[in-house]
Amino acid sequence: MNTNFATRKLNVINFLVNLNDEKAFAKIESITEKTKQTAHLNMPMFTKNEVIKRAKKSAKNIVENKVVSQKDLEKASKNW
Repeated sequence: MNTNFATRKLNVINFLVNLNDEKAFAKIESITEKTKQTAHLNMPMFTKNEVIKRAKKSAKNIVENKVVSQKDLEKASKNW
């Protein structure tokens, strides 16, 4: 996530914390619910066995030190 996007999100959170207009909040709430429903439809669904397999692979990668830190990943992603 780029810094500008993160800042924008924090600004929206700050706005919501200070919002006292019930009607405006209800509209924003409705939009977020619709967005969550749409986002859920676009997410891949995994079977129980697939989740277990992925978890075991992740645990193995951690033990074998085949991981990248968040900081290193953020650095690398700047070049994508």
